[in-house]
Amino acid sequence: MNARRKYLLILSVVCLALAALVFWGPRTEEDRQNAYLWNRDWEMIEYKQLQADAATETSSRPEALIRFMRKPGLKADDYFVEAPASKGHQDPQKRRANSNAANLFSDWRKPQHKGFYKAESELESRMGLDRPLAMVSFYADYPTKAKADVQIWISPKLKNGNYLLKIQEMQDPPVLAVIPGFLVSKFQFDLNHFRDRRFLYFPAQTSLKSLEISNWQNQAHRIDSDGRAAYADMPEQTAQSETTTLYLQNTAKQEGESTVVEWTRLQSNGDAVQVDQGAATRLESTLKQIQSLHFGDELTLTANGYPTPERQKVIQNGVKLDASLSDGTRNRAWLYQPDKTIALDQKSYVWLATDNDEFVNLTSKDQWAEILRSTRAILNGIPSDPSHAQSSRPLREADQHDHNH
Repeated sequence: MNARRKYLLILSVVCLALAALVFWGPRTEEDRQNAYLWNRDWEMIEYKQLQADAATETSSRPEALIRFMRKPGLKADDYFVEAPASKGHQDPQKRRANSNAANLFSDWRKPQHKGFYKAESELESRMGLDRPLAMVSFYADYPTKAKADVQIWISPKLKNGNYLLKIQEMQDPPVLAVIPGFLVSKFQFDLNHFRDRRFLYFPAQTSLKSLEISNWQNQAHRIDSDGRAAYADMPEQTAQSETTTLYLQNTAKQEGESTVVEWTRLQSNGDAVQVDQGAATRLESTLKQIQSLHFGDELTLTANGYPTPERQKVIQNGVKLDASLSDGTRNRAWLYQPDKTIALDQKSYVWLATDNDEFVNLTSKDQWAEILRSTRAILNGIPSDPSHAQSSRPLREADQHDHNH
């Protein structure tokens, strides 16, 4: 090979490399920004199902209309969800939302797309946008603005799993865009999928600081005729009324390079008494697991002993929980022992009312029993591990008293 051919070959390879770098090389910042529909924070997202999607799993049962709300905070945002037209609930209330709802706001803050197209009626009709699957409205300043900042109409699912959108943003002309399927499928669930079921809600960088547990007997706590716990904190005292109260607080101690949390019991005179740490830790763990397994506005509950407009419930025995977090937040709940066994899905339940939920819900009867066992063990000094036994002493008279809380 002579020198001229060698130089031509080298020049050709260099030109091909430059062409590849231009077409397939690193993208510019403008290219990366154009990979998203927008980059905006929303305070409300409203999803309206317009028709059933043949490609959607039937078990998803998406709501006809569901609203997701974000309340911005200094440390963390709070999320709420409601579905005014919910199929499985009676007069559904706005409730705290879980991470499924929070993820929607993250996904739609910078939603990815796979290409833009000019809005043409022929293309819209061919891809099914003349009969859209759903409409989604985005609000940047809810409830300040009554009109959505952006609205999109979603086609039925395409054969490749993506969806075609028609986007209307303020006064701009509409455009079409293709988005990946997961952005739409995350909407297609029922109301309970997005509700936070937890009793104890921990904001960012918070922990459980203190507990007050009251076990009452022979007190009439009324549950209102429509299932609301309107009188949960106003029991009617009787001659046999009795309330046993346990006050616990924890203190973080530094032992070498480790931080150890130690639970102590506060007596009525303010003195702190050592308690069995195993029983206290087990009690804390049980409280963290308390969830609303069935919500009070579910229509299926009315046939299973739940209060109806014709029948008001009176509860004689129960437990009140008052949990304080390290940031000063308080979570209160009441667990009511039903006058008859509530059985759903081959499991037993007790009623649960919380101070952030208007309705009485259902939670596990096993957790109720564990709270009672752990409380009695701590009050009576029963060790969880006999090898670490503490001196057992009876419940002092000052620790057992009647009150109206």
